[in-house]
Amino acid sequence: MTFPAFASDLERLGVLLGSVIGPNGLDVMYSADGHIHTTNYGIKLLQLFPSKHPMFCILFDAARSLHSVTGDGAKRFVMIIAAALLQLHKHCPTAELLQYSRGFGYLGRLLNKDLLPQLLSLRGGTTPSGGWACGAPQEAKYARHLLDTCLIPHHQCHVRNKLRELLIEGLGEKPNITLLNNTIDCFESLVMLEAGGPLDQSHAISGFIFNGDNIIGSIPSSTDIVSAIIVKCGFEPVTASDTNLLVSTPSDVSRYSNYWSHHISVLLQHVYSFGVRLMIVRGNIPLLLTGTLSQRLEQQLCILVNVSDDTLKAMEKVTGVIPITELDELLFIDNANIISGTCKLKRFNATNYIIINDNGTPSSPFPSCVTSFFLSSPTIGLARQFKFAIWNCLLALRNSLISDKEIQFVYGGGSWEIALIRILKTYKENKLIKGSPDWNCFSSLEAGLLSVVSSLVSVKPHQRATFYQSVYDSSDQLTVNAATGSLVTLPDQTHDVIESYNNIQYIMSSVCHTLSQLLRIDAVHPVSKRLPPPLLEKDKTPENEETD
Repeated sequence: MTFPAFASDLERLGVLLGSVIGPNGLDVMYSADGHIHTTNYGIKLLQLFPSKHPMFCILFDAARSLHSVTGDGAKRFVMIIAAALLQLHKHCPTAELLQYSRGFGYLGRLLNKDLLPQLLSLRGGTTPSGGWACGAPQEAKYARHLLDTCLIPHHQCHVRNKLRELLIEGLGEKPNITLLNNTIDCFESLVMLEAGGPLDQSHAISGFIFNGDNIIGSIPSSTDIVSAIIVKCGFEPVTASDTNLLVSTPSDVSRYSNYWSHHISVLLQHVYSFGVRLMIVRGNIPLLLTGTLSQRLEQQLCILVNVSDDTLKAMEKVTGVIPITELDELLFIDNANIISGTCKLKRFNATNYIIINDNGTPSSPFPSCVTSFFLSSPTIGLARQFKFAIWNCLLALRNSLISDKEIQFVYGGGSWEIALIRILKTYKENKLIKGSPDWNCFSSLEAGLLSVVSSLVSVKPHQRATFYQSVYDSSDQLTVNAATGSLVTLPDQTHDVIESYNNIQYIMSSVCHTLSQLLRIDAVHPVSKRLPPPLLEKDKTPENEETD
C-alpha cells in the first residue's frame, strides 16, 4: 500500500471537510452494518469510497477505534479523519500529505488543543495537566508528535516559528528556553522522519530533504529502495528571529561553514550505513560541503541544482573541503546561471555532465562531454512540482546516462513530459540500459508514462492556454497514442488539472520503482547487514555493499 494511490481520494476528502462541516456540526457514527454514516447532511463516506477501497478500510478502522470518543459531531468526525491520517503516516510524511490535500487546512484549524491530547494518547504521548510532558529524552519524540498531530506544514519556510509557537503553547506561558531551543535543535538535527518512525536499523531510508536551517522530512518512496540523499538549501525570506540562520549571499559561506558542517556531519553518521549512494545538492551552502560529503559517499554522482557562478567562485576560496572540481561526475539540473554566457562547465575537471534545463536553450555551446535535456516549464510552474519525479526517473537511469556519450542532446520540443518519454524511448531503442531488463515490462512502463502525458495535455480549454502557453497552440488539443507513442489530435476532454496532477504522481511513483527494479540499482543487502565504516576513513566501504 503506497500513499500516492490515495492522492485523489484525500483531495476529495479534504474538500468534503471544507464543505460539509458547518456551524451545526456533522454527526458521525459507526454502525453495526460496517459503514460510516453521517446524519446531519445525509452524506455517507461510503459514497466516496467503495467498501473494499483501501481508503475506506482505513476510515472504517479509525472510526471503529474511536467510536467512543466524546464531543460534538464535528470534532468526532475530525478525530476519525485525523486517526486515518496518522495511519497514512506509515506510508507518507506529513509534508507530502499536505502537499496533495489542500482541503486539510480546515482540518488543521479544527485540531485544537482539546483534541491534541487525545491524538497524542493514540501515539503513546503524555498529556499531564499544566502542559505536555517534555523531558530531555522525549524531545525528538515530542517534536514528532507535534508534526504528526498538528499537521504542521513543515514544507514551508516558517516551520521553525510555527514549531516554536506550538512548543510554547504546549509547555505553558513560561517555557524553559533551554528546553525549547534544545527541542528545536533536536528536531533540526535528528528529525529522521521516514514515514513510520525514527531512523534506526529497522528502517531503510531513501533520502532526506535538507532545507536551509530545517530538515523537513524525507522523500516518499518505497522503503526497499535506498537511492539518494537529497540536500536542499532554500533561501526563502524568513522572519527576523531566524536571520541568524539565513545564508543568502556567497559572502556568507565562510562564516556559516562550521554551522553547516555540523549538521551535515550529524546526517552522515546515520545515512552512510543505509546504502545512500547519491546526493542532490541545491543552493549555495551545501555546495561548499560537497567535498566533505564525497569523502563519505564514494563513487558518487553529484547533482547540483540552482548554483550560481558567484557561488562557484566563492567555493574555490574556501579551504578545508574537497573542491567540487575533483568529483568525477556532475549532474546539473535547472542551472540557467551556469550554462548562460560563456560555458562555465569548462572550468571543471569532471568528465561527464548532464544538464537538465527548464529555462530555454543556452546561449553558448556545450563541451563534447555534455549530455543535456531541455525541459520547458509551463507558465504555472507545474513542471517544478514534478521535479522530484523527473529526478527519480533519471537517477534510476544513471548508470547508462553517465557512461554513454552517443546521446548528446535530447530536445523535448518544449514540453518536459514529452521529453521524458523521448528520453526513455531513446534509451530503449539504443539498448543503453545496462543489464537485461524485461523489455515487455519496460514497454508497459512506457505506456504508463504516455498515459500520463495524455492526462496532462487533455485539460479544459480555458486552462490549456495557460497550462501549455509556451508549448502548444491554444486551438489544438494534443494527447499521445499509448500504443505508438505518436502525438495525435483528439476532441476536447474535461479532465481536471488536479486529477491529472494526482494521476501523474501515482504513475510516476510506480515508474520510479519499476525502473529501479529493472536496472537493479537497489539490489543491496538488507540494512542490518550493512555496517558503517569509521566516520572519516575515506577508503573503506560498507561491509557487503555493492558498488556501481
